[in-house]
Amino acid sequence: MEICYMDFNGQYQELQRLYPGIRLDLSDIPGTNCYCDDMAKDEIRKRMEGVGEEVTLHFLDSGNYHYLTLLWLERIREPFHLIMMDHHPDCKEAAFGGITSCGGWVKEALASLPNLKTVYMGGVDPELLQELEPLPENIVVFDIDKPLTELIEAQEGPFYISLDKDVMSEEFARTDWSQGRVTCETVQKRIAEVFSTKNVIGVDICGEKKENPSEEDRRLNEATNQILLQQLSET
Repeated sequence: MEICYMDFNGQYQELQRLYPGIRLDLSDIPGTNCYCDDMAKDEIRKRMEGVGEEVTLHFLDSGNYHYLTLLWLERIREPFHLIMMDHHPDCKEAAFGGITSCGGWVKEALASLPNLKTVYMGGVDPELLQELEPLPENIVVFDIDKPLTELIEAQEGPFYISLDKDVMSEEFARTDWSQGRVTCETVQKRIAEVFSTKNVIGVDICGEKKENPSEEDRRLNEATNQILLQQLSET
């Protein structure tokens, strides 16, 4: 898989050395932290124009920028399904006049992208899911600790995978948000099942630590990124 590093905070220097790819420097764009205003979105889209369809693995930096998934999904020109592994459902109502946000991008995607048919959510905090009840029919919650193949095998069309590392415990990732209890191995199993069952047209990974990361935080996130990248490079 060819790689795009979306760089707001200089998180990917070592990873890019080991796994070269396209680097999009987005650090100079205002209005991007957690919320993304229209001017910022337009500028990010403009910089993404040079990234071809063959670049199918996208690193998005901190979970504060998980809304970038929405901008990648906009480019898909056929009906597809989304697998999301995240400790948060990212389905909040839009605030501040409907501005795109890291906490509401899934809801916005379902409302604005007719090609997005189903969102499969795994690893989400059950209490946060309760706030969304009743769930719309196009959101399907799955048990991240159980095989995924049976759930998705009947679906037609390609799949896109979006991973926020905050779904993992702090043994495997250090993020800016509350975290789940999932192991990296479990995430790898679910990724492998999707690849073995379906045509995967894109993957993105976020969950770097933006706020005052220690060297230990950086090393841990770097190690997990490398494990995931090694797996994806072999698919």
